[in-house]
Amino acid sequence: MLIDTDEFHGYVTYRIKDLDKRHGYAEGQKEDGNEPVPNSKWFDLPISGTKSKNRNTSCLRIAGRFKREWAGDQIVFAAEFDRRVERVPPCTSAGLKILHFLDPAVQVDLFGDKPYIRSPLIVAMNTVRVSSLNVQNPGAQTTTAEDEKLVPPWTSPNGEHVLEDTRLLFEALEDRSKAAADPPQKMTSTTPASAAAAVSAARTARQRQHYFAKPKNLARHRFQPDQMYDFEFTTAGPYLDMANFKLKIAGFTIDLLRFWDGQPCALSVKTADLSITFFTLMMEPVPVKNA
Repeated sequence: MLIDTDEFHGYVTYRIKDLDKRHGYAEGQKEDGNEPVPNSKWFDLPISGTKSKNRNTSCLRIAGRFKREWAGDQIVFAAEFDRRVERVPPCTSAGLKILHFLDPAVQVDLFGDKPYIRSPLIVAMNTVRVSSLNVQNPGAQTTTAEDEKLVPPWTSPNGEHVLEDTRLLFEALEDRSKAAADPPQKMTSTTPASAAAAVSAARTARQRQHYFAKPKNLARHRFQPDQMYDFEFTTAGPYLDMANFKLKIAGFTIDLLRFWDGQPCALSVKTADLSITFFTLMMEPVPVKNA
């Protein structure tokens, strides 16, 4: 799906394994005038950069550019509801502990009037790839036609995975650290030069997540309009079956539809102050007439 707004230009897709096998899916597609979509080849390929079997059941893929500069702590990935969730599934507390382990920067409120899960975008994503774009004037507003020339076509036509590559991101942090250093002073473990050395070591996805989970490091990062960002957000292996809305954990299977009152769940990339939304995907169960 193409996203083209005043703030972002790129592509978004949400892959769900075995959705085409769910009862009512084909009928629902027919009602909407669409053909059933088979499983993406993404699920047949090994985990990004490894030979490990891909056991994930869904993948949100985002590829594009932000049209102006943003600090790292200003952009979040969010899952939100518009009203209170009256019933939460059992084992929610255990699930939240796992979530905090996987994403140390996540913020959660499942019991408020508007429940949410939010995390800094650069931390929440499982894999990130950053590449350069030929933008002559990064601060200028661009037209749709100009953006189409800047941003490459959809980067995963055959289910290709995102391979973690954040060298450009960390090189920029190193440059800022070195520029901030004061050579005449004696270097200590807390000087910007030492920070630059620490930054250069952060290369794997897990290292990136832990590095930017620290507020000071996150605030120093910049999303740049002359860079292309490829993101992948995946479910926690086989534990969450998105096609059937079932949670499989500790030998138990929990039917999440029993606890979902039907209100939409919004998956969004937005600013931390919630003033600007770059894009939103709405998920909601829809009854099918002829299923």
